[in-house]
Amino acid sequence: MAKAQKRSVAATASEIQTEALQELAHIRYTGNGYVFAATWDGESLAGPAKGRNVLGAKDVNGILVVQELIRISKNGGGYFTYHIPPSTGAEPIEKFSYVVGIPEWQWYIGAGFDLLELEAQVAALQKKSRQDRNFVLILVFCVIAVLILAIFLSTRTEIGRIRKNYLRFMDYFENADPQNSKIDTASMRFVEFEEIATAANEMVERRLQAEEALHESQARLSHHFQNTPLGSISFDTDFRVTEWNVAAKTIFGFSADEVVGRYVSDILLPPTAKEDVGQIWQLLLENKGGTRSTNENITKDGRIILCDWYNTSILGKSGKVIGVMSLVQDITERRLLEEQVNRSQKLEAVGQLTGGIAHDFNNLMAIMMGNLELVLEQLGPDTPLRKNIKNALQAVARGSTLTRQLLSFSRQQILSPADTDIQQLVEDTLNLLERTLGEDIQLIRHYDGKKIFVNIDGDIFSNALVNLALNARDAMPDGGTLTVRLTTLHVTEGTVGLNNEPICGSFALITVADTGYGMSKEVLGQVLEPFFTTKEVGKGSGLGLSMAYGFVTQSDGYLDITSTEGEGTTISIYLPLSDSKPAVQEKDVTPIPELTTGKTILLVEDDQHVRETTSVTLIDLGYTVLEAMDGASALAMLEHRASDIDLVLSDVIMPNGMSGIDLAKQIAVDYRPLKILLTSGYPDKIADQHEISTLDIQLLAKPFTRAQLVAAINSVSSEDLTA
Repeated sequence: MAKAQKRSVAATASEIQTEALQELAHIRYTGNGYVFAATWDGESLAGPAKGRNVLGAKDVNGILVVQELIRISKNGGGYFTYHIPPSTGAEPIEKFSYVVGIPEWQWYIGAGFDLLELEAQVAALQKKSRQDRNFVLILVFCVIAVLILAIFLSTRTEIGRIRKNYLRFMDYFENADPQNSKIDTASMRFVEFEEIATAANEMVERRLQAEEALHESQARLSHHFQNTPLGSISFDTDFRVTEWNVAAKTIFGFSADEVVGRYVSDILLPPTAKEDVGQIWQLLLENKGGTRSTNENITKDGRIILCDWYNTSILGKSGKVIGVMSLVQDITERRLLEEQVNRSQKLEAVGQLTGGIAHDFNNLMAIMMGNLELVLEQLGPDTPLRKNIKNALQAVARGSTLTRQLLSFSRQQILSPADTDIQQLVEDTLNLLERTLGEDIQLIRHYDGKKIFVNIDGDIFSNALVNLALNARDAMPDGGTLTVRLTTLHVTEGTVGLNNEPICGSFALITVADTGYGMSKEVLGQVLEPFFTTKEVGKGSGLGLSMAYGFVTQSDGYLDITSTEGEGTTISIYLPLSDSKPAVQEKDVTPIPELTTGKTILLVEDDQHVRETTSVTLIDLGYTVLEAMDGASALAMLEHRASDIDLVLSDVIMPNGMSGIDLAKQIAVDYRPLKILLTSGYPDKIADQHEISTLDIQLLAKPFTRAQLVAAINSVSSEDLTA
């Protein structure tokens, strides 16, 4: 604002000076009279020498004429006579002038005439008529007196006009502060100047007050700039840093001294981001956009981070962009969290879908398994059809395993963990894989040579290892090396995996490394998503890695993937070590115990086909069966026949607002100590043990065999139901 006021003062003074010169130019005299004006530096502004610097001009006597005129004007004004040699070489011309000074402008103005020319006219008159000499002399003196009077009148008129302009100048000074110090009014020789000085002093006082307020405002702005949690950076139009706050140092690692004056492209931009940022910068310089951008940046220690930039073009008074100010935020961790959340949401959505499918699929397999076993029981030992029935039962079992695999990536599968010798399990699995991998794949094993025990579901782990090995084979179509390494690892603190999950403890580390074509950064970011595959249509389901990830996570372990395009991929599985050794496993032969008849089971199942199949199986096993299609029907039957019922066998998921768990709670309140056994084809509900553990309820997953059904019933109440 102060600069603008100074320019306005200068503009007003210039207007006054121009007006004064115009007024001088309008003055006309007959004969040889003239007016003049010049600066104290000798620059002629009006008169015969206009436009020239005459500071060094001398008369015939060596007197510095202009300097003498300046001296007289500085001392309040006066008369001056001098002799100027003419350009024709004739006699010197005697000049007579009156001059006054304008100190505020450092000007002098005056009027004068040539005495020699006047004397020549007088001589001519004398020559014409010596008789009129006295008259002519009187006339000459009268002319001189008139000229002098005219000069005085003209000068006074001009001074009056100048004073009027000075009053306008003083009025402006009342609203402007052209200087930063007070003026000594006592030193002013003219009242006008004293008034101007007084007004200027008042303006200085107001300016000091304004500057103090401005200083406070700047201090608050500077405090906000330095202490805002966002990085605050200013740039000039060449993209060089001009300001850099503490938060910017925290984000990028550079201090202000290290970056101010340097080009951003030299310190903060990776090569991959320079083109896009250059386009954004051009939009900012043209004030056409670029106010929000997200791009990668480089820190002082060489890390690549992702930042949000909020940019503002700074405009000058002319409307042109004079710089850019930006607020920057490091969103690297936030973006990673968003990706993790998105991945989790995808897994959850697919998991919910898969869980629903598994419920219906398991019910279908329960019907098939139950009916096939019923048929098998009716066939004699030598009946050829028994082989076909057994093959069908094996297919149903494989279908059940497939369901578990589908559920693994959503971590809803029902695991059967046991302490396992992981080295033996890996070796057994690899032995089965060798022929499958092909002769052009070299399989290399590396073991620690010591027993390593983990608590896992061995079948699911083997399946996961097979999937990883087959993926590695497919990544090496021209052959290569597959290396499986097993060792132990203790981690006190750190992170692992694509999601940088914190890890701590002792682990068995299984790595599967291939020399295939590897994966790009973009593919690596999607590789754990269900149904994502880089294989051709029909050659991959996209479930192999996601199933392995789900199994490892459900087993309290971690999975990490590193890959380089053209070099290969390494998948690392971290499984917590177990303190105990596995028990000696005997071949699973589960005989069906002999059961007494006359015991009654209330079967609660909403699916009619499952209910009918299970009912026939129970009757064939020697039980009396009562059927109910939902929880409400079961409670109604219990109300009248509770004393006749020995066990309630109920599905978990049922319609009409009452689940199997709700039914179990109600039975525990109203019909204790009646036993209840729950079954379900929906693993998410079966996996939720917390709510039902207090009810002392066992769970049986569908589909189940006759042997599994009898074992579960015996486990619930062997004393009451078995002989």
